[in-house]
Amino acid sequence: MYKVLLNVCSTGKIYNELMLVLMYAKNNSKHNVTINIQKEYPISYNMNLCVDLFLQDKSYEWLAFVEQDNVPHLNFLNILDDVPEHINIVSGWYNTIRTKEEAKETDTQLYDEFTCMSILQDGVQHLMSPELIKKNKVGNYIACNNSGNGCIFIRRWLVEKMVETFGCCFSEDFNLKGKRGMSQDAWFGKQVYEVFGQYIWVDVRQRVYHIKEVWLWNFMK
Repeated sequence: MYKVLLNVCSTGKIYNELMLVLMYAKNNSKHNVTINIQKEYPISYNMNLCVDLFLQDKSYEWLAFVEQDNVPHLNFLNILDDVPEHINIVSGWYNTIRTKEEAKETDTQLYDEFTCMSILQDGVQHLMSPELIKKNKVGNYIACNNSGNGCIFIRRWLVEKMVETFGCCFSEDFNLKGKRGMSQDAWFGKQVYEVFGQYIWVDVRQRVYHIKEVWLWNFMK
């Protein structure tokens, strides 16, 4: 059993249906889970406030995030039940429901299925091809460098190392003119791999849907 700080990061509305999923998961998990609702903007600042809260209590073993517009499985906390010791970052299998217009602009099904699973090549995040996914799959897990931060779990030692090295765990990498460069999830995945040699491991048993403005309850039905 692990002690977990589960943070819901919100820059807007948190759906009541998502809260029901979180309550069910907490009450039916064998792990000791504390839920923290954090409403701040921008998202990187929001997430770093959660990191600060996590570090204040040395008994927490995993730092976890679920974002306001995601819906994981009811049993998503089971992701920690059998996580191997060598995996220090584990994520749900995160994908985005897109409009028909958006899907037409991409490789439709492939893009929808793996839209937030990418790998670093020459320092740049690239969408993983089916071949790369097969190559990087080990048992129930796929190794990647970014899977989105919609449902992610990070071991304590790595959180501490990130803060010790960079002064924070997440950054949106704004340039000198204030223009956003790399998103906070891509920045995190890049640093943990290039500095600490850590992959983000996606558990294919745990699907997580990023549904943006779609009402979660209608979708879940």
